[in-house]
Amino acid sequence: MKTNHLLSIILTGLFIFSSCETDVTPPDDVDNTTDPLAVINLLHDGAAWETVYDSMMLVPSLVGRENSSTAGISDFTVDTKNRLNIVFWHAWQSQQSVLYTSFRKSINLTTMKPADLGLTSVAMFLYSKPIDKNPPYFEYGVSYYTLMLEAYKPYTNYYVDGFQHYKNGMKNYLMKVQAANEESGVNDFREYQSGDFDMAFRNPTVNLGNRGIFTFGANMENESSNYIGTIHQHYLYLESAATHGGLTEPRTDGTGVAIEFRADELEATTLETGFGTHPNTNIKWMINRTSVAKLPLTNPLELPIKTHRHYSVDGNILAFYIYEEKKDKYSTFVYNFSTKQLTKILDNVSIAYGNKEASDVDLDEAGNLYYTGYAKNGSDKTGTSVYKISAGGASSLVGSDGFLKYGTPVKLKYLHGKVYLGVVGTRPETGYRQITVLRQK
Repeated sequence: MKTNHLLSIILTGLFIFSSCETDVTPPDDVDNTTDPLAVINLLHDGAAWETVYDSMMLVPSLVGRENSSTAGISDFTVDTKNRLNIVFWHAWQSQQSVLYTSFRKSINLTTMKPADLGLTSVAMFLYSKPIDKNPPYFEYGVSYYTLMLEAYKPYTNYYVDGFQHYKNGMKNYLMKVQAANEESGVNDFREYQSGDFDMAFRNPTVNLGNRGIFTFGANMENESSNYIGTIHQHYLYLESAATHGGLTEPRTDGTGVAIEFRADELEATTLETGFGTHPNTNIKWMINRTSVAKLPLTNPLELPIKTHRHYSVDGNILAFYIYEEKKDKYSTFVYNFSTKQLTKILDNVSIAYGNKEASDVDLDEAGNLYYTGYAKNGSDKTGTSVYKISAGGASSLVGSDGFLKYGTPVKLKYLHGKVYLGVVGTRPETGYRQITVLRQK
């Protein structure tokens, strides 16, 4: 399950992908080229999917340990200029440690050529360093910060790395923000007993923790300005603790919202632009808060839970799901920033044709759920299909059934009315790894 876009790296000396995969390596009738850098067609003839990005790369490895190297996709999006923006990585085991390298590319989907971003190179190198922890970490000063967030700001070319560190009961946060051709550097800020990093529509945020305190960060300006503002810290103190956490959506125009999760209800509270100081805690807080919606839950929430967001292109709609791990159930909700209405769409549904440990899940702005699963309504464990669960709970096939010849689906996203699927493949007994992005026809 890939919620909150965490890296799926398993460091056990070897790297293993877990997924609803077809074949990790291509059969002979698929890979019949003598050029090791030639990309391989992943799709069966007549598949209702098309390839929008392909890349084959050689991942370094020690002699005889070629199969220990791997590659993956951190995140991708399609921006409002019809560019596919993608960050991918590779990792390999050296004699001392695992070496992890991350790269970034943008493709103009109109011309299917590299996008002109004003860069000296189409590929933007992000970082490379030894790692010996899962997930990767960033060394800053004398502390190690765990990588908790890798995500594009929705429908843009801004990319964010979010790191988190515990020290003396405190959660400390680091954030690195990159525009199309520049980086903000490292910004260090901290908060006590707050939630984890998440990507809101306009800037990164930290979700509500069990004390109902949050902080949020970078003020991202319009991409065309090539400017990223400084990190801003704002706090919200809730008189009644949101014991099950919640989502925060900070917006400086007064339309921001905090959606608190309680055992038997969800509550949406608007966040205005005024600030003050709480008399008991001396914590800055948003003084203009108004409860705009309460949504009773027929099935009480049971911890632990995971969440995932999706936005409409204009940012007026926030759709999100809550996944209850013990129940293995999903519920989806939609919040409208104009009407301030919070609506439940799906209630405790299962991804019946998928695998809770492997399926990748996203949703659209209407609250419908999409996920990778096994072909033929789950009965063919050798094939891959994508399914949709619509309002009311009905399931349907997206595109064609069993469309992959080989490869491991690692990231599914619903963008601009279509499903996109990131797939990783490998050439057997070599260090060559393929990154592919498919789009529903």
